[in-house]
Amino acid sequence: FEKAGLSKNQARIITAEVGRENSFDPSVVFGAHTDDSNKKTNVGLLSWQNGREAPLLARLKSKGLYVDGKIKQSQAALDEMAKYAVHEINTKPEYAATKKTFLSNPDIDYDTATRVLGTNFIRWRYKDPEYKSGHKNRDDFYRQLGGNPKTWNETKAMVGEIKPPNRKHAQNR
Repeated sequence: FEKAGLSKNQARIITAEVGRENSFDPSVVFGAHTDDSNKKTNVGLLSWQNGREAPLLARLKSKGLYVDGKIKQSQAALDEMAKYAVHEINTKPEYAATKKTFLSNPDIDYDTATRVLGTNFIRWRYKDPEYKSGHKNRDDFYRQLGGNPKTWNETKAMVGEIKPPNRKHAQNR
């Protein structure tokens, strides 16, 4: 994500979201799976779905990173998916809040960043108590990446007490 133009801080936060989304499982990061909640097909690093995956796959294909219906397991593919995510935020009106709040602030605080990414860009079930383990999961990945969430009060208030993460990616969506 730093190669895609994000600050170290922004890159760490969105990379923690990738961990929450799929636990960095290569079969998911470079593949596709069915979303247990809505039965749609999720593709790649951030589980793009509902039409969002088509331009990503076209972009990867144009660069030789999507061949025979599969994303190549490579750093180049990861870099391209990160660039695509930043491109989506920068160019699609539906992500204006993420552009304004997240992209325009390299030193954005963790809680603000995760809230806008979760509700406006990634659009996982951020406020759904059934998926509250996703917050703990993301926070754990953030710590592993060298981050230190300063405040958790707002997240805890929104979703209730956070339990240990269930590492199965589909249950953390």
